[in-house]
Amino acid sequence: MKALFKKMLQPAMRIPAKVAADPDFQFLQSNKLLAELSVPALLFLFSRVVQRRYSRREMIFRDRNPGVCMFLIRKGGVELFVEDDDDVHIHLAELPEGVLFGEIATVTGYSRTASARASNNDTLLFSISRFDLDDLNKNYPVDALCIQRGITMSVVDSLIATTDQLQIAQSKVEELNRQIALHERQ
Repeated sequence: MKALFKKMLQPAMRIPAKVAADPDFQFLQSNKLLAELSVPALLFLFSRVVQRRYSRREMIFRDRNPGVCMFLIRKGGVELFVEDDDDVHIHLAELPEGVLFGEIATVTGYSRTASARASNNDTLLFSISRFDLDDLNKNYPVDALCIQRGITMSVVDSLIATTDQLQIAQSKVEELNRQIALHERQ
């Protein structure tokens, strides 16, 4: 119902046939973050997206770097990780095609909270800058709100997954502490 009402309010605009046939445009159009955008807003964003290719293990960004762009994985995969003070690599997640990442630093202006590198050869990412989001907000505020909601849901999903992982880790630590206590009593 909401989508129907939204379509009634937006001016009728057709997607040019050449653009509609473009596989990259179709990918953006089918992505859950962008699926509810109006045609003009989607065309606007499509014109602003920058494609970036990475080789396996090539760095995309590093922890604590400023975040100007968020990325949508078009092809391949991305590993998120951090390194502790002793340069020990701690794997956080493996992100598949279609997933958005880098959005927290892009939206908040804070530094990156993890490092990212391509996990496949010929990984293709679509980059969307903070400036493009600002322009989208100026020109298509209703559509920008849809994207902001999607980004919020992405962050919430990440927080839920992190909470689940912490609970599992906490249970393992408690079990190890019990085993150590039993061993020390013997």
